[in-house]
Amino acid sequence: MTGILQIPEWWASTKPYINGDWVGPMTQTIPDRSLDMIITSPPYWSLRNYVDDSREMGSEETFMTYIHRLVTGFTGIYRQKLKDGGALWVNIGDTYNGSGGAGSTKEGRERHTQFGKGEYSGAQSNPTRAKGYPNKTMLGIPFRFATAMIDSGWILRNTIIWKKPSCKPSSAKDRFTVDFEYLFFFTKNPHYYFKQQKEPAKSKWWIERKYNGKAVKEYGGAKAEDPSGIKRRMIEKGSDGTRNMRTVWEINPASFKGGHYAVYPEELISVPIDACCKPGGIVFDPFLGRGTTIKVANSQGKIGLGFDLCGDYNTLIDEYLGL
Repeated sequence: MTGILQIPEWWASTKPYINGDWVGPMTQTIPDRSLDMIITSPPYWSLRNYVDDSREMGSEETFMTYIHRLVTGFTGIYRQKLKDGGALWVNIGDTYNGSGGAGSTKEGRERHTQFGKGEYSGAQSNPTRAKGYPNKTMLGIPFRFATAMIDSGWILRNTIIWKKPSCKPSSAKDRFTVDFEYLFFFTKNPHYYFKQQKEPAKSKWWIERKYNGKAVKEYGGAKAEDPSGIKRRMIEKGSDGTRNMRTVWEINPASFKGGHYAVYPEELISVPIDACCKPGGIVFDPFLGRGTTIKVANSQGKIGLGFDLCGDYNTLIDEYLGL
């Protein structure tokens, strides 16, 4: 299904997005327990600015303030907007301390796009200075964020590793090139809506092995094994050659040369939206960017809505969504 689905009557716009602060007054127009899921990628701390606005996430003096603002917004505002069986997915990247910023040239900025999600668009990069922490250290922002969310009452169900086969090369010579990001899957309650996702069972031994209640010492190179373990795997695999989806997803970064830098690929959020939102449900993105969340939600017969602080990208969003 394609095209924009019918917008709820309570939504304060004729378009599926609104320009405004993600924790501003517009959040009051969203009824409590009205959203089936939230999926988003907030601007990463101290990497770049998209607008000259003190309300912009990522522009805080310290990364602890950044994390506090995120957790406060998700817990204090959006938790009550989610249905009791709702889910929250957050893609968030880390930052190196003392990088000195990206410079004023395109080439310099591209050397600092490692944790970004798309192509360079001219967003202003920032120098990174976290006082009291060693120069060149990763600050552990994703881990600190996830822990703070758990401490505030969220249930962390999975940590997805987004592996990027075609990540941008790094100019660093004294460390490895980072080719992944984190995607956290939180829920409000222990019981929630979830449609199981499957993937092909890649092992030939796994697919062909049939449990007969007896231990097998040699089969396709497999060593002796407790038959109860074999039985568990056969139950998980099922009879169609698939297995429960794993948590390392290989997906190339999105390339979008319009004018918005931070673009996550449609493929990255397609599985979470399919898993955590029923057909006809509402998927919300408080950091909408170019509108990827709306497009993917609509393609699955779900309603996509979102906020974005910067109105400069409205034309790009309209073109991308076909408005």
